[in-house]
Amino acid sequence: TPIKSSAASDVYKRQLLDAFSDVMVINVIGNFTNIEAVYQLNFCGSDSSLPDSAEWNNIVGNPESDVLSVKLTDTYGRSSSIYVSPVQKKPSYVWGSPTDSGYCELPGIPESVYKYAWRIGFGSNDSESVVARLTFDGLNDEYRYTVKAFGGTKYGSVKPAKIKVNGVYSDTVDQVGNTATYMTVEDCQPSGGVLNVDLINVTEGANTNYCLLYTSPSPRDST
Repeated sequence: TPIKSSAASDVYKRQLLDAFSDVMVINVIGNFTNIEAVYQLNFCGSDSSLPDSAEWNNIVGNPESDVLSVKLTDTYGRSSSIYVSPVQKKPSYVWGSPTDSGYCELPGIPESVYKYAWRIGFGSNDSESVVARLTFDGLNDEYRYTVKAFGGTKYGSVKPAKIKVNGVYSDTVDQVGNTATYMTVEDCQPSGGVLNVDLINVTEGANTNYCLLYTSPSPRDST
């Protein structure tokens, strides 16, 4: 599965953030317990084609204008208590409209996932005066989560981007020509069940695409 690869937020064990999402594992599947939970999030517009696989949490709509909140399901089809919501609170938290210019060559990622993406609004920049934020609510504070995001396109000039969780940054990745590199932050601890994931354009005035995100919880506790 795509979660096994490294990079921008390889969804880890005991998934948590849906579709860019999660869920822990107290469920029993067959003869196995404590199976790793992974939440795969697909960001797209209302007119986008959706993947056939039920393993994706489809976050459908226009984050620039729609009020969205989606309850996440893990890749085993188990429902969770986790919700993901894009934050629209101008002028600090701003999303752009959906696009269909995404691209990647990651194994197991269908075109219906990577082609359609959400953009960060113009004006995002390295000073972080403007960012695009996703809020995950319903997480377990006793666990650590890994967040991985991917964005890529064949078009435009240089578009470096990164993500930030709890003040920790991923590596910066140029979205133009990016075919398989994730932006990843590990060991993320929720507070009050909440994690905020900020998606940041490093170049002012750029429009950066994000088409998918993984989240998963680690079996470690907070001690």
